[in-house]
Amino acid sequence: IPSYTDNAKWQETGIPNSDIHLYRIPEVVPPDVQKIIHAEGLIHEIGHTILTPLYRGKEMPLKLPDGTIVDGKQFILDFGNASENHTPFSHYSSEYRDEEGKFKGKLGVEEEFCEAIAAYLLGFVYAKEEERRLNPFSDRPEIKVMVEAFLNAESVTIAA
Repeated sequence: IPSYTDNAKWQETGIPNSDIHLYRIPEVVPPDVQKIIHAEGLIHEIGHTILTPLYRGKEMPLKLPDGTIVDGKQFILDFGNASENHTPFSHYSSEYRDEEGKFKGKLGVEEEFCEAIAAYLLGFVYAKEEERRLNPFSDRPEIKVMVEAFLNAESVTIAA
């Protein structure tokens, strides 16, 4: 993925703030392909800007579309646990799994979730399994349900 999320301002101030960088793709790559690559990279990085505060920050409740209130971090952990029942979501996220298919750490779950968000919004994924490339959730419908619920969730404040 020729992109990067820089959280330096967040680290300096303690206030969630991210800059997304999309790298130039060599001109040998056709312009239409460059646009597709950049679209996937941008959506992936936007995913990080949503997930990182939930996953690495303070507790943040989410109201799912069905009205259920969940802890944002726990929802991401549940996504990770469900994802480990499948092969890596994408070629890229496979780098964050060990030989047994388990995530190597927190970042692995986040990368997998970002790849799933991009695939959900774009309708494709660069996956090992060719049959999933244009139908990314064909063998993991429960992951699609989780991504859809997450993308349609609302941040809520719970009165003490």
